Amino acid sequence: MCALLPYAGLTAGGFQTGLFNSLKGFGICFDHPASPDIINSYMLNADLYGVLEGRICSPGVKLVYLHQNRLLAFDAGEAQAGLFIAPGVSTGFVYNSDSEYPGLLTAACLSFSLRFSFTRRIDIEAGFLTELGFISRRDEYGTSIQVYDNGYQHSYVPHIKLMYRFR
Repeated sequence: MCALLPYAGLTAGGFQTGLFNSLKGFGICFDHPASPDIINSYMLNADLYGVLEGRICSPGVKLVYLHQNRLLAFDAGEAQAGLFIAPGVSTGFVYNSDSEYPGLLTAACLSFSLRFSFTRRIDIEAGFLTELGFISRRDEYGTSIQVYDNGYQHSYVPHIKLMYRFR
C-alpha cells in the first residue's frame, strides 16, 4: 500500500482518506478514484474478532483492497450519492472462529455500499463486506489450513467509512 500512495496522489482525481469503523474492526482507509465510476479502496484495520467478548487479548491486523464500481448514482440534496459493488482481496494476521491462535489470511472479498459525497469535502460510506478465503496457522499440533469462517459468518455486520476528500 505504501508503494502505491505516491502514485495515487500524483494522478488526476484526488483521493480520500479517513477512518474505517465497524464492530468487526477499526482502522484507516484510503480511497483513490480511478474514474468517476470506479474507486480503488484500501483499508488497514485492527480485526476485533474475540477481543470484545474477552476471549482474545490482542486484535489481528488486516489489509483489504476493494475495486468499487458504481451501480447507481443520484442527487441527495447537499450530497451526491452512489450505490457501489466491489470485488477485492484481503490478507492479514487474524484469528478464526474456532481458535486461540492467529493465522495468515488470504481471501477474496465482495462489498456492497452506499456512499454520500458532500459538497464540504466529506464522504461517508456505509456497507457490508463478505470475505471468502482460507487461514493458515501454526498451533501445538502443527500447521493447518482452514476456511476463514469469520469472513462469511459476520457478513451482516455493517461498516462505516468517514473520509476527507483531497482535490
